[in-house]
This record gives sequence, structure tokens and C-alpha cells, in this order.
Amino acid sequence: MENILSKANPVKSTLILVLMLCIYVASSSEAAYAPGVPDPLFGLNETAPTWPDGWPSSSVVNHYYIDNNHVQATDTGNTYGFPDKPRLTIPEIEYPEGAYIEIHNGPYDGGGQVILSANGTKNLPVWVRGVSDADRATITGEVILKGRYIILENLHFRDTGRLGLRSHNSSSLSNAIIRNSEFSGSNINVGNSAAIGVSGQSSSNRFNHIVIYNNHIHDLGDYLSSSENDFHGIAVVTNADHVWVLDNHVYHMAGDSIQIGTASTANENRVSHIYVSGNTFHEDRENAVDIKESDNVVISSNTLWGYKHTSSSSGEVLVIHNEADNIWVINNTVYNGNYGLLTSGSTNTWFIGNLIYNIHHDPEMPWDASSGYSSGTAIHFRGNSDGGVVNNTIFGYDNGIQLTQGNGVGYSIYNNILSERVEPDGVDIRSPNSTVSDSMAMDNNIIYHSTSSPAIYWEGYIFSVNEFKNTYEICNNCVSSDPFFVDQTAIDLSIKPYSIEANITSPAMNTGVLHPAYSTFDSIFGESILFDMTGRAKPSGKSMEIGSFEIVAPSPPDNVSVIRSN
Repeated sequence: MENILSKANPVKSTLILVLMLCIYVASSSEAAYAPGVPDPLFGLNETAPTWPDGWPSSSVVNHYYIDNNHVQATDTGNTYGFPDKPRLTIPEIEYPEGAYIEIHNGPYDGGGQVILSANGTKNLPVWVRGVSDADRATITGEVILKGRYIILENLHFRDTGRLGLRSHNSSSLSNAIIRNSEFSGSNINVGNSAAIGVSGQSSSNRFNHIVIYNNHIHDLGDYLSSSENDFHGIAVVTNADHVWVLDNHVYHMAGDSIQIGTASTANENRVSHIYVSGNTFHEDRENAVDIKESDNVVISSNTLWGYKHTSSSSGEVLVIHNEADNIWVINNTVYNGNYGLLTSGSTNTWFIGNLIYNIHHDPEMPWDASSGYSSGTAIHFRGNSDGGVVNNTIFGYDNGIQLTQGNGVGYSIYNNILSERVEPDGVDIRSPNSTVSDSMAMDNNIIYHSTSSPAIYWEGYIFSVNEFKNTYEICNNCVSSDPFFVDQTAIDLSIKPYSIEANITSPAMNTGVLHPAYSTFDSIFGESILFDMTGRAKPSGKSMEIGSFEIVAPSPPDNVSVIRSN
């Protein structure tokens, strides 16, 4: 993207920004699940059918009742099963539209695999389910899903139980919903795998429209091991598109909470349009989010925390590798890691609206403050990368934004707050050489520390904000003033509009710019990301705020009266 805001005529820039704002307001999606994430339209709100007439005392066509702990359970002469006489096993057949499969107790392993095929429709999906969140049937084998329009819910995949959304005998899969289930282990090293793995067969048989929603995934593989054992919570790796990963809780995995893409993948096999939103990922052996060869990925409104250096990870909370393209990391809360957000080589990569704090190097590892690769860094770009950092709030870190390498297209650094750097030898923004600096656009940032001075490392020299502005022709609207956090001790890093003590408004209020990245996202995905972390539309005032929160101005009192004196 051309960094037009630092180079265009100011009057023209203003007109462009006003026009862009009008376009955003007109095109804002009414069906968005979260900023930048379209609603999947199927799978979140469907309600399972009630018991059919005939149950509990007789069988009903295409309604299956399985309970291997029931004293009357048998498969002999019992095609469907019913509550008074259940089946022992789950039938491995092709289920017609509207089929209902209710599973109780367990465990079920199918001799290692349970293969379920569905021929459902949107109005009559195939249901495979336990009774409720509180009464989940237990699965200890691998379940493989085939077909279309299938909803799987209320199951507990335990230890060796996992879900393979993969091709089996050239099968396809579309409109599959995995929800309200648990995947758990015993922290034992069982090799490389994933609780839920998504992998289509080929570029001509791509799996699509898959939703993984509100699942609890934890303790698979040995996340405390000194050696690598790559067991992920969710892996969307090849030949899949339009996959939603929403509102899941994943932790204590031996690999990543989620891996997207895989290395050394042909372009036609890369995954695309992967949406990850509303999840809580924490304390895995490697990363919360690991993005490899993939395209068009949106990571929006997640909470990601608790990552440190291991033998196979540098402690990145979110990491991007392998020339991934068009990656958008929006409005996430990221904290307690050796790195916050890192790309080692990706194009059109944007970190927008995130709250990042408590990012520090491992005290047990060597640390070189002068290195452009040092840990304790909130946002790091290197390799063949381009993109930018817009409207983030970064607090309590060793290094702020490192731009160690680039591909010459350039970086954009706008509307960010960087505050309370911990390491005196660290820097807030780092540009190592003219290759990076000459193609960079940077402005409207606040860098403020209550007990030390801001530090911008630029081609071998360190500058204060004012020194930097006086030396170079960029960052002319950058300041080093207190942004007025509501309560930084409690990590409430939203902004007070006004300081009574200082008798001034916040320097973050109405002082940002509407960056072109917002319209670029809209043009690619057809969704608006003009919302802050609380869901408030932006700009909420005359212009954009600086940082990840829009400022809420106090409402005028209701009982104001005017008294006139003679």
C-alpha cells in the first residue's frame, strides 16, 4: 500500500479521509460477528429438534439413540435404537437430511475410528449430539466427518479422541458445525496431532464453510515437556476456505492453540478466509496463534496470553511465518509473552486496534538491547514483510515496535500509544537502516513514559520525539505527552478525555487520522473494521482517536439551569 497520508497535499488528504468515512458508514456490515468477521449464517443459532413421537418406547425412522451403558442396549435387530432399547454403537452410514443421532455415556472408539457421512441441508441438517453441555457422551476414537450440513455438539473427546475434518476415500466436507464440546487430555506426550484438524483433499476438493464454536480444548500433549511434541488445539492446514473459529477456550496444548496453514504448501493448496474471533487462548507450549502459508486471515477480538521461550518457540503470543499474505490482526488483547505480535516474513500484514501489554524478555535467557531481534518486543516485523501498525495501545514492554527488515514496499506506523517502557536500554520504535526508513510512513503516535524518556532508534542513532521530529520530515504530529489512561495500575488503558489536574484534554482525543488500511480491509472482505475494542464505532468524535480505544466524552448533566442576575 502506498503510504499516502504522509505525502499527499493536506487539503486533498482531508477530502480523501472524509470520503472514506462516508464510504465506511454506508458499507458497514449489518451481519458482522465481530469487527472484520462476517456472520457464518449457519451453525450458531440452530436448535436441536425435540424427541420424536414414539420415543422413549419405540424406534423412529432416521432417529438414532445410542447408549452403550444401558442394560437393554443391543445392535442386533435394532437399526435405530430408542431410549428404552438403545444401540450399543454409532452407525457408520450416510445419514439423510434431518437425521438425528443422540449419543449417551460411552466411551466410544469405533475400533479406532468412527466415520460419519451426512447428506443434510440447511433447513434439515444432520444432528450428532450428546444431551447437553452438562451431559456429554465420551469419544475416545477419531471421528471423521464427511458430506454436508452436519451439526456435532455436546460431546467429550477424551485422551485419544479427536476430530478429523479430513478427506477419507476422496470425501468432501462443507457446512460442518462443531460446537459446545470438550477435547481433553492428560498432559502426556502422544506425538504430533490436533484436537480438531481441518484438511481438504486437494485444490479441486476444498473443505469449506466450517464453524468451530464454543468448545473447551485443553491439556493435550505435554505442554511442560522440554522437547517438542506438536499437539495443537485446532489446526486448519490445507485445502480449506471459509472456516470460522469462534468463542473457544484453548489452553495447555503441547503445540499451539491454533495453527493456520502449513509450511511448504503449493499456492493452490493454501487455506484462505480463516476467521478467528472471540476466543481465549493461553499458556501453551508454543503459541496462541501460529500462521504459516495461508491467505486472507482475520484474527479479531481474541484474548491471548501467557507464552514463554521453549526449545521450539521464542515465546511469541502470535507469530506469522512462511510468506503468509493478507493477514489482519484486529482488536485483540495480548499480554504476558516474550514477544507480542511477530512476523518473520509475510505480506500485507496489519496489526490494528490491539491492546498489548506486559511483554518482556525471558530473564533466564541472554538479552541484547541493541539487537533488532531482541525479545521483550510488543510488535516485530522482519523478513520479506510489509504492512503496518495502526491504532494500537502498547504498555509495559522492553521494546515497542521493531522494524528489522522489509521488502521495500514499506511500513505504516500511525495512531499508536506506546507507554511505560520497562527496560531503560530498550527502544520504542526501531528502524535500522535507510532501506526500511525511506519507505516508511509514520505519524500521529504518542510515546510517553512517566519516569524515562522516549527513544526512537533510527539508522543507528537514538532520538527523543522532539529530536526526531526536528531531524526528519516524518512523525511531525507525534507527541510525548501523557495520554491519560483511566487506571494503568488496573490495566484499564482506555482514555480519560480530560485531565482535571492538568486542565487539558487528552492528546489522544480527536488527533488521529483515518488510515487507508481501514478501506483496504473493507474492499477485500466486504466488512468494516471501524470499531474499537469495546465495539464502539470510530471515529466517535470529530476525528479518529489515537490508541485502541475511542474516548467517551462525559454526558452533560440533566439538571442544568441558567440563573440570570440583574
